Parts: sequence; C-alpha cells; structure tokens
Amino acid sequence: MNTLLGWAKGKCHFPSDITSFRRLPLLFSFFLVIFIAGVIFFSRIDEGTPEVRPVHIAAGAYHTCGLFSDHTLKCWGRNGNGQLGNNTFKGGFSPQAVSGLNSAHAISTSAFHTCALLSNGAIHCWGSNDSGQIGDVSFGNTSQPSEIKFVRNAVSVSAGSRHTCAVLSDGTAKCWGDNSKGQLGIGTQPESSAIPLEVPLITKAKAISAGGSHTCVLLKAGGVACWGGNEKGQLGRGSLSRSGKPWLVSDIENAISLSSGGDHTCALLSGGSIQCWGDNNSSQLATHFYPHSPQPLKIPEITDAITVSSGAFHSCALLNNGTVKCWGQHINGQLGQTSPPERSVPIIVPGVTSVVEIAAGAFHTCALDTEGLIECWGPNDSGQLGIKGPNGHSPARGYVQFH
Repeated sequence: MNTLLGWAKGKCHFPSDITSFRRLPLLFSFFLVIFIAGVIFFSRIDEGTPEVRPVHIAAGAYHTCGLFSDHTLKCWGRNGNGQLGNNTFKGGFSPQAVSGLNSAHAISTSAFHTCALLSNGAIHCWGSNDSGQIGDVSFGNTSQPSEIKFVRNAVSVSAGSRHTCAVLSDGTAKCWGDNSKGQLGIGTQPESSAIPLEVPLITKAKAISAGGSHTCVLLKAGGVACWGGNEKGQLGRGSLSRSGKPWLVSDIENAISLSSGGDHTCALLSGGSIQCWGDNNSSQLATHFYPHSPQPLKIPEITDAITVSSGAFHSCALLNNGTVKCWGQHINGQLGQTSPPERSVPIIVPGVTSVVEIAAGAFHTCALDTEGLIECWGPNDSGQLGIKGPNGHSPARGYVQFH
C-alpha cells in the first residue's frame, strides 16, 4: 500500500490547498449545465428542420418524377432523351436529382420530355425536342432544364406527347411543340413551333392538360374547352372532326379538374363524379358498349372522387377516403390487379390506402401517401417504378427506393 501511495505521489500533483478540491463540484456542475443546454439546443434545431419528402408526383411513358418539400425534383426511369434532367442520358431505377432546380412548384411528365413550373411563374423543360416541345429552337434534345422563353407568370403547365402548354396568371394559355393536328390551338399552321404561341379565344383558363395529340383547358367557370386531334372523339365536341381552335365540351359545366390521356380525356366534377370521353378501345371510358365516344360519359360507381388521372389507355381516381380506383387497359398491370387484361368498371387497387395523389403514366401508375411514400405498379422495363427489379415488361409493384 505504501508502495502504491509512493508511486501516486511521484506521478500526480496533489494541491496543497484543500479549497481546490472544493471547487471541483462547482466546475463539474458548470460543464454539466453547458452540456445539457447544448443537447436541448441541437435537439430543437433537429426538431425544427422539416423532413424533406415528396409532395407531388408525375408519371410519363417510361419515367416518373417527384417534387419534394424543399422544391427540388427527382426523376427515375428511361433517360434516352434526357427526360430525367440529370445532365446525362443515363437512366435507371434510382431517383436522380434534376439539375439546377431548387424552386419547383409543379411538374408534368410526358412520353420523352418533362417540364417544371417554378415558384416565380417561369417554366423549365428538358428531354426530347424533335418538335420544339421543350422550347429550344435548335430542336435538339437536352438533358438539363432550359427556361421557356416568352412565358411569364404561369400557373399551370402540362407536357403532352410532343407538345407543351401553360396557363398564365391572366387566364390566357400558350402552347408550343408539335401542331400537326392542331394541338397548339392556333389552327394547323405552322406544323410545329418551338416558340410559345397564345391560344386564341382562351381568356379565363384555370388549368390545362395536354394529351397525345390534343389539349384541354379547364375554365374558371367550370367548363372545359379542347382542341387538336379528334379521331376518337377526345375533344368531346360530339363529332370526330379535328379542330385547330378551342371548342367547348358538351354538357360539362361544373368541372374542378381534368386530365388528358393518350386519346381520351376525363373531368372531375364538383360533386365527386367523373365524366370521360374519347377512345374506349381498352375500356378507358369504363364501358364496353362503345369503341369511342365524342360525348362525355359518366364513370360508374364513382361518386366521391377528389382527383382523376388519365394514362395512355387507362385512368385512375383518388377517392376521398384515400383509396384508389382504376379502369381500362391492364395488360401491363397498370390497374394494380392480377387479372383480367382490362376492366370496364372501376375497381379498388388492393392494399393502397391513405393516398394523397395519384399519377397514371402511359403504362404504369404511382400513388403518393400521407407518409410521403411513393408506391408504383406496372412494367418496370426502364426502372420507371423506382424499384430494383424485376426489370421486364411483366407487372411489378413496390415502393420507390430513395436510399
């Protein structure tokens, strides 16, 4: 024991003033208070920083995009035309950040191009540009966002198959890109324009939706006007003749939203019902009695919808209880069922609940739920479901893998 004390005295300095020991508890308490205060401070910072999560989704032909709460964008799937906007032409199932955008307010996807509406009312587009649909007069593809010239104060944007349209804050509309069927609303000449052109007769628009070769606009009073290709009656004008100028859709007076698919269009009415018109070869009008209809038909068994989204050959509705019903073509599993190949009556997508937004792509469908999770179903041949395999045309289903 004496040996141990001798070693300690040789290695350690023992203060001669006993008051030094009395100061130790005070010093310890001081640092303890500093430590606790730091933990509380940084905990509050962590609690005050909101989680970055998806708030909107858009599904194209072979790619999908999400708008996040920090106003950034991520896209995944096919990228051969640069439609992911990641400054490369390399795609895949892993979500990629869209280059250079941090103030996005809305997003719209099409077959091979994508557009975003920014918080300042500007519009940026990227991807395929063979008809000038991304507003680049060079008509060359681009893999990063490019601002659309001559469009200011936009409130709505929609990317069609090879054209794009926007509604401005003053209620007018502008379109650019392919015009081979009059989908720009300015007549049939010129056949295309990379420069946005104002649609005549439209002065009180609220939102716009561009389809395969047609365009429809939601008017502030609740009506709908359409123009462009009409081979399947997708303009809802009562005939199959195309129109390069806007025509009011018959018997639609209280619409609150609309969605244009490949060759069909659907409108959500204020009471929660849905009416659709146009192509019906795959039962996208929820009936098997007509191959097409140039007049709106009421979708059966839907009375409480809050959103409608139309794909190439199918449509889906989000109901007010957070569930989803889909109808139309099901060859690729886009209805979320196991069989049969198509449904002429809307059917609940099993296992999908607490949904806040639905997006019908050309051949796949995605849903965003209250937890910020995105679930997609359909083919995953280009990674458009955001899951790592299967990567073929066989129907698949899963949650988008962000990490």
